[in-house]
Amino acid sequence: MSKAAPTPIVQAKVCLHCVDVHFNKPPSPHNRPTKRTNAAEPPPLQRTATKIWLQSIVTSKQPRHESRRSGRHSVHRSSIHRPMRNHAFDSPRVRRTSRHSQRLYLPPKPTAKWTNPWCPPPVLPDESERLRTLRSFHILDTASEDICDILCTLAATTYSCAVAGVTFMDKDRQWFKARHGLKQDEIPRKVALCAHAMASPTTPMVVLDTDDDSRFAKNPLVTGHAQFKFYMSVPIVTPLGHPLGTIFVADTKPRQRADADELEKLAVAVLQFLMDRLNKTDHEDVVAAHLWDQRGTDSLCGMDV
Repeated sequence: MSKAAPTPIVQAKVCLHCVDVHFNKPPSPHNRPTKRTNAAEPPPLQRTATKIWLQSIVTSKQPRHESRRSGRHSVHRSSIHRPMRNHAFDSPRVRRTSRHSQRLYLPPKPTAKWTNPWCPPPVLPDESERLRTLRSFHILDTASEDICDILCTLAATTYSCAVAGVTFMDKDRQWFKARHGLKQDEIPRKVALCAHAMASPTTPMVVLDTDDDSRFAKNPLVTGHAQFKFYMSVPIVTPLGHPLGTIFVADTKPRQRADADELEKLAVAVLQFLMDRLNKTDHEDVVAAHLWDQRGTDSLCGMDV
């Protein structure tokens, strides 16, 4: 990671060298993200554009709470000007623990309708409106895209985690737009750890040891083959406050400390990707409608009256 001269401020904490590694270096066969077979390798020009886009996101100098507008959509960025640190875990917030997260949200108690041994996921407020907002982005069940794959890989690399994902929470499932260390495209929402994280959309969820957390100690992702012992996620939230999904990391060993700062930046990049993607779709629809109207006008001009 490149650093500026010895000053107390750095431009970004996301290493863009990882972007080059993602495209130019063959990944290890034992730790490579699974790609969907219908995703074609991007041409060199598209790779360059992707790198420039990502660099513009992680090196933005906008102050906290300033809104960057793109068309009719806007996204709030967090300031990335922070004291220089030597490691992703070296931060004043490293003492945030799973108990701290539990105080932010108390999950519902099992009821007669819930017979599973693990804690049920929370019911989100305005769930119907949240689902309508999610579907308006037309992101579910789409092919893999380079930006999401890069951000997912950066999350796994930054935190040295075996598992990472860029996910979106549908009504009954958690769907993975990008994944690292996972084979499934989706999992049931009732077992998703991220379903709990979305209940506190403005706060990262950091669980240092899932065995010590009453919400997750009996969850199949913790007790089963996956063995998620460390889990951290940041919700992907629209400017209107609707949580669409999460970007998360997980590992098979618990940890003593963790800091979500870098993961928060990657979540901002995912949201900006969604906004840019939506604006592009809206623009293409307008152009298509204009061309269709023009075609009808040309046909009328050629008719004999």
